[in-house]
Amino acid sequence: MSRSFPVEVVEVGDRVEIWIGDSAKAVVVQEIVESESARTLHVTSNGEPAEVTIPRSHEVNLVF
Repeated sequence: MSRSFPVEVVEVGDRVEIWIGDSAKAVVVQEIVESESARTLHVTSNGEPAEVTIPRSHEVNLVF
């Protein structure tokens, strides 16, 4: 089950659903890098590091 929340509430250790390649995946946030206009989430998908930059005005799906 997932639910949309503002990207500002995401914390390290949260499971979020993000698009990697052509499919959505539930991944655990390993690190967050802050900037004035966006947050970059560093995650691991299938053992490979990945990152996604999300503007602060957007929402992400938290996975429960």
